[in-house]
Amino acid sequence: MMGKVCCVPGCNVTNRKVKRSIFQVPKNVEYRQKWSEILNCQLTEKSNVCERHFSASDMKSAYFGAVNGRVLLNVPFVRKSLKQNALPVCEQDSNKECFTNTGLAENYNFALKIKEEDPLSLDNITPINVPESNKDLQSTNSKLYMEFKERLLKEDYDIKLPVMWSFYKNASTMNVIFYYMEEVPLENNSKLLVIKPNKMISFGKEEISLIIRDSVIKETDKFLSTSKPTNLQELEHILKKVDAYNICQGGPPSTSFNNVRSECGFKSGPTWRHKDCYLILDNATTCPKCISLYQRLSDAANRANRKSYCSRIKVKSGLLTSTTDMT
Repeated sequence: MMGKVCCVPGCNVTNRKVKRSIFQVPKNVEYRQKWSEILNCQLTEKSNVCERHFSASDMKSAYFGAVNGRVLLNVPFVRKSLKQNALPVCEQDSNKECFTNTGLAENYNFALKIKEEDPLSLDNITPINVPESNKDLQSTNSKLYMEFKERLLKEDYDIKLPVMWSFYKNASTMNVIFYYMEEVPLENNSKLLVIKPNKMISFGKEEISLIIRDSVIKETDKFLSTSKPTNLQELEHILKKVDAYNICQGGPPSTSFNNVRSECGFKSGPTWRHKDCYLILDNATTCPKCISLYQRLSDAANRANRKSYCSRIKVKSGLLTSTTDMT
């Protein structure tokens, strides 16, 4: 089966060959005629148009806000869907904003064209400037990192993302964020994709930040091949590595030990977590620090219960003494 095909002349994108969303044209005749005029082609009821001919603002998205109502993040859905009354745009405008996850790059030529040259001679060799010190090398890497970030913001790239990963970019706020999503089952047997701060990569001003379980990992270079990716290959390698991380699941359930105040542990989502949690593990599911919380919190709860029991004994003893004096 060939699948759905984009009917715009010169496009011929299929949803099987390239992972792009393809939308059915409107059933309303007048509205469909508007699409025909913009795309400069005749459309029928069975025609389809791919996402390439729409801007990112025409796609439905999820808004994530703070308690005060301020929008923190506007993220496109993985399975794209058009907003009501959305209209296609000219092809040259449609490439300005685009969110694509996987597939082959069509609008940009990433292939290196090899040109036959004359036999190598010393006269044809052009000298290059080689950094003389580590400081020069760091400066060069920082410059290349910033240039790569700007290209991610301004251009349309087809990035090979791991399963359940997506990304968000905003040229006006200079935000580029890659994040992992989880499926949450609903009552009607459907599933909802939810962004969780378990694994995130944020492009900062000077380097990327690795965010695990709401915590920014310090000394990122210890966990990643580089904290300043300069091309797609390095970025995709980082995403693949972070996706494979085992994240510490934490200690006891957060619903337990409600009467305990711990100096070394805190409640993090569904579990308690040690303040010095390793977060990233090799093979285990829980780090030794969080495992120790089972005993630490249990001991703290026992001390709190004994203290409460002793206080009740003192109160009863005081009442008994007062009653004896009155008699």
